[in-house]
Parts: sequence; C-alpha cells; structure tokens
Amino acid sequence: MLSNCDQIAGHSEITRLIALNSTALRTPHIRRVSQGSGVYSLVTWWPRGNASAPGTFLPAVTYRTGQQPIFVAVADLNGDGKPDIAVADQGLPTTTTGVHVLLQDPSLPGTFQAPTDYVTGSGSTELAIAEIDGDGTPDIAAASGANLSVLFGSITSPGIFPTIDNYPGNPVQTGLGTIPPMVLWVAIGDLNGDGKPDLVFADDTGVSIRFQDPANPGKFLSSTTVVSSP
Repeated sequence: MLSNCDQIAGHSEITRLIALNSTALRTPHIRRVSQGSGVYSLVTWWPRGNASAPGTFLPAVTYRTGQQPIFVAVADLNGDGKPDIAVADQGLPTTTTGVHVLLQDPSLPGTFQAPTDYVTGSGSTELAIAEIDGDGTPDIAAASGANLSVLFGSITSPGIFPTIDNYPGNPVQTGLGTIPPMVLWVAIGDLNGDGKPDLVFADDTGVSIRFQDPANPGKFLSSTTVVSSP
C-alpha cells in the first residue's frame, strides 16, 4: 500500500486499474484503461535506483485499442507462460469492434504486440477469461451491448480467437413494446456442479445464468433469471 502517492500524468476518465507481474523480473505493474482518448495505457511500476524510494513509476507506454476501451483483463492467452491483455471496447461512436487482444512479446518481456481486434456485433463493456469448452485453451466471455459474446481460443493457433458465438440478453418489456437489453457484466463459473463453466450476466432485466449445454461443450442453454430488476 502506498502511503505517499505521486500524480501520474495521463488521460482522463480512467475506468479500470489492475496490478500484476508482467515480466520475468516479477516487478509489479499497473494496467490502466483511459476511456477519453481511445487508447489503452500501461503505467509501469518500477522502483527507482534508490531503494528507499519505492512506489514510483516509469513513463507510461500507450497501446491503441479502438475508440472507447472501458475494461481490461489479464491472463496467459497463448500458453507461453507470460500474461497477455484483453480489452473490452465499447466502440462508440464509430466502431463495432468489441474485444482487443494484446499478446506479450516473447522477445521483449513486459511489452506487447499490436492488438488483434474481434468484432462482437456491438461494443463490449466487460469481459472474463476462462477455459470454457474443455479443449484446454483460454476463452473469453464479453458483455457486448444486447449480446453475451463468447470468443473461443484456437488449439492450433494459440492466442487467436477465430470463433465467436453471440447470445442475446433478455428483452426489456416497456409500455411501448419490447426493446433490446444492454448486457453490462459477465462472469464465468461452474454454477450447477456439473464440472462445466457457466455464464452469469447482468442486463437491464436483472441477473441471469446461461448454463452450459452438457451435450454440447461450449454451447449454452436459454437464460435463467435469478434476480429481477425492480
């Protein structure tokens, strides 16, 4: 915990901070999403040469990731033992790109390759990473506008997500008829004890679960609402 904090110059509208070890030197780093400028910024936490001055940071390194990055998750996405980055991009107003993946450069620990962009049909606001379909590769679930998107990692090309399934959120009933929902949050976990990860998500109607189809790995059944919005 920092008792005296230096101000870190950067972009406005910071929406997410994550601390982790991203290099072989196991030095803590901070990952920061800056929404206002349409870039994803990295601020490196590295003690100064003077060991009595920990908690100071190197200059930020900036990676461009669409128009409106809003959430970030960190995991080893290609199986090389190095943390990689996945960014949810709300994609407003001029792009529909939903998820960006930045793989760590194996020859330059702590730096990241250019992002690979994945279109989810609508801007994404949050994501979660886990092995979903039983093939041993990481997958990504994203809250993507009216949909819940699942990006499946490739077995033959680690770190690439060639297949995307979109599941609709729960439609919203209004006095003027039915309108599409806004899926805002998602998490992954085995919620019924069958050993298969399920998806829990929040949208305008409340909190719902999509259980994984036991007969079709990586496919999900119709949603079950567990908490309804008032």
